[in-house]
Amino acid sequence: MLVLPRQRIDKVTDLSGVGGSRFVEQLVERAKWLVDRLKLVWPLLDFKMGFHAIPSILQLHLHVISQDFCADALKKKQHWNSFTTPFFLDPQFVINTIQTKGSFSLTAKQTEEYKAMISRELKCNQCSEKPKNMPALKRHLQQHFDSRVKQKQKQDLDAAFKWI
Repeated sequence: MLVLPRQRIDKVTDLSGVGGSRFVEQLVERAKWLVDRLKLVWPLLDFKMGFHAIPSILQLHLHVISQDFCADALKKKQHWNSFTTPFFLDPQFVINTIQTKGSFSLTAKQTEEYKAMISRELKCNQCSEKPKNMPALKRHLQQHFDSRVKQKQKQDLDAAFKWI
């Protein structure tokens, strides 16, 4: 999911000063509100929010993404790496950088480093598994999710029978 401001701002590098950091804080507040509601429906899911270091579209947007990554839309290695490497910028990092340096900018070297992250080999975000392709990664992630569901069911049963 995306949290988009109504104001036209292309990317985080366009933000500066107190107004820039406050702007990101407001996006984070809205994203947290969204996550709270999503957790009511999907309590087993964990969510993460962030910005792409090099955005794919021009309109500032904060991603809110579940960490199970079982979505059908996730099909390419580059897409996976854009959410599971430092390419996915934590909003607090962006806020701190703006507050410390006055703005958020990338040097040419940093830009190249971020671009290289997108091409990294696949690696599970929950263990050290390195699947050879996206279908193998998706099967592997489903196993993690199924295991988590079973663990939660066992905890619920244990809690239910604790008083018997």
